[in-house]
Amino acid sequence: MRKKIALYPEQYCQYSSHKYSDELKKISAILEQHEEILDLVHEDLRNGKMVSFKGAKGMSSETVLRAAILKQYMQWTYKELEFHLGDSQSGRAFVKLPFSICYSDSALQENIKKISFQTWEKINQILIKYAAKIGFAKGGQ
Repeated sequence: MRKKIALYPEQYCQYSSHKYSDELKKISAILEQHEEILDLVHEDLRNGKMVSFKGAKGMSSETVLRAAILKQYMQWTYKELEFHLGDSQSGRAFVKLPFSICYSDSALQENIKKISFQTWEKINQILIKYAAKIGFAKGGQ
């Protein structure tokens, strides 16, 4: 069964002291304030075929969501995402990958593509409402 959240907090990488790391920390804090986003993604991933990698039980829904966000935020290809998750301290910290786990570009793609367009639309609406609530942007369409 796919886990919603991977529970390895003592094994996560730590963020570096770079401006991108500060931005990723802020995004992470917003995600943690909106558990309903993770619930939407988890539902999409549970409906899809579960993928296993070299004996692992698969990525947690949280890892998939965060990897998808990081990929889009940095405008990386799946190959670049694979590299940076293996190489970047802050990338691993944001995605919440323990030191011992790495995923291939094809595994990342197979999992991320399971997040439906409808789910991304709902996530967008949640974030628009949040931005309006904190006075960052108007919540109109």
